[in-house]
Amino acid sequence: MYHKGEVTLNESIRYKSGDPVETWLTKLLCLDSSYVTPILSGCPPPERCDLYYINRDTLFSYHKASEEFLQRLVALYVASHYKNSPNDLQILSDAPAHHLFCLLGPIDINQKALPEVLVVLQLCLEGGLSEKSATQGLSNNKKASGDLIPWTIGQQYQDTNFPKLAGARIVRIATHPDHQSVSIVTESLLAL
Repeated sequence: MYHKGEVTLNESIRYKSGDPVETWLTKLLCLDSSYVTPILSGCPPPERCDLYYINRDTLFSYHKASEEFLQRLVALYVASHYKNSPNDLQILSDAPAHHLFCLLGPIDINQKALPEVLVVLQLCLEGGLSEKSATQGLSNNKKASGDLIPWTIGQQYQDTNFPKLAGARIVRIATHPDHQSVSIVTESLLAL
């Protein structure tokens, strides 16, 4: 007979309870999911929503509104996905092939508040490799970092032409918890 028990971790392993370093790191790395607040106005109809491309330079410009918007984006990531790391933030800030899009409800230009983020889409542009790179990578079984889909399909089918094609891979989709059952994600993908 097996006895099932439950073990709960109530105290941080790395820091003593209430240590300000943990709070500072959580804020620095935008890992606080409490930034995801309920949307009191409800979900707008999809036809009233717009998909926006997020300019990386503006997002990481050290402007107070940009930092708050970044906190909201990453908080949606944290609330929507079980596995997050500081590398996610680094990729958003410096990986040139990665791009962010946000689905926002109607924006009132007279209102001085940031719009509510309904959906965040992270894309990675891949492919467009030279024939020489594709042939060398596939023959040596060594692929350069990035271009996950072109390398994988090229390797599986031994097709040196596939990595030459260009495309976009959806890396992550994060949806506001209040609207996960609505077809808002489908609308976001169609807007791409």
